[in-house]
Amino acid sequence: EGSSVSVDALTVTGLGLSGHMTIAFAISQLGEILEVEEKKPFRFKGASGWASGSVRYASKFNELQKLEWSILMITGSKSNEIFQYAAKSLGSDFKVTRLDVCVDVKMREKVLKLPRLLRDWYKGKKKPQLIESLTGDTFYLGDRATSPCYVRIYDKSTEYGEDLGMVWRFEVECKKELGNEIASRYAGEDVEIWGRDLVFGLIHKQG
Repeated sequence: EGSSVSVDALTVTGLGLSGHMTIAFAISQLGEILEVEEKKPFRFKGASGWASGSVRYASKFNELQKLEWSILMITGSKSNEIFQYAAKSLGSDFKVTRLDVCVDVKMREKVLKLPRLLRDWYKGKKKPQLIESLTGDTFYLGDRATSPCYVRIYDKSTEYGEDLGMVWRFEVECKKELGNEIASRYAGEDVEIWGRDLVFGLIHKQG
C-alpha cells in the first residue's frame, strides 16, 4: 500500500585530529538530543566516553598509529541527518563503519506468516533465524558478527498503531567496507531515492 525509507543507525570512526574534529562537528548537530538526555559513562573496545539517549561516543589513543581514535554511534531519526554529513566528509581519517537502512512497508491486508515463509525459503543457505513474539515475529539472515550485510525483517505494526501483520520493516545492517562504500556512492542523495533498491537488492543477494 505504501512504504517509507530511512537510515536507522549509523556508526562513524575518526583517526587523528582531522577525524576527531569531523566527529566533533557531527556531535554538534545533535544538540536537541544531548540537551535533553542525561549523559552516562560509555566504553567500547578500550575507548571511553559517554552515552546520551540514542547517541554514543568514545575515544582512545591508538598506540600503533600514535593518533587518537574516536567513534560515534547513532540510532533513530537523527541518523538520516548525520549520514548526509558523514557521506560528504569521508576520507582516510573518517569512515562510516556501520550503516542501517530500512524500508517500512504498509500492507493492504494482514501478513502474519512472512518470517516463517522466509525461514523456510532460505533454509540451508545463510544462517536464517526466526524469533517469535507476541508483539510480532522477526526474521534474521546472516551472521551478526561476520557478515558484511546482516538482514532483519520484522513486524513493525504496533509502533504504527496497526494490527500485527500490517506493517513490515525490511532492514539491512551494512558494516565496515560495505557501509563506507554505500556512503561514498550515495553522498548527497536523499535515501528515498536509492534506499529501496539498496535494501531489497541486498536482501535478494543474500539468497
